[in-house]
Amino acid sequence: MHLPGPVPGPVRPGLPVRLSLLLPLSTVIVMAQPRTISRAAREAGVHVETIRYYERIGLLARRRGAGYRVYSDEEVATLRFVRRCQGFGFTLAEIRDLIALLDEDSATCDDVCARVERKLEEIEAKLRELRSIRDVLKRSLACRSERRRARDCQLLNCVQ
Repeated sequence: MHLPGPVPGPVRPGLPVRLSLLLPLSTVIVMAQPRTISRAAREAGVHVETIRYYERIGLLARRRGAGYRVYSDEEVATLRFVRRCQGFGFTLAEIRDLIALLDEDSATCDDVCARVERKLEEIEAKLRELRSIRDVLKRSLACRSERRRARDCQLLNCVQ
């Protein structure tokens, strides 16, 4: 594959540039013939049913070989990318949007950064909410008494 101009970052041989740039350097890519769904699942670290679900919702293209599903290196890389994004808290809809950006010629790094900034804002809001919940629970422990019966415990009144 010949690319116009310099390609930023490392490119893994055999993978399309759009996904090879997203994988960490430590990712080992095994070059192989198209693989079955069970092998693709194993290599990507997901369940077979997960792949079928991603196909049903259009996150991964449905592929058919000689009467059965076959998966390329790029599709396994996509599965890994999806799994990694989920680990960062992105929803499948947000991941679909990120993948679409990779395929859109007019998309820029700023487009990607805007989505990441939105996710960070959501995470910060969730952290504030969790800290508030933690503080309420800590304060409610002040009314602890081993002698009271459970139904008389003030802690339970705080959460009702």
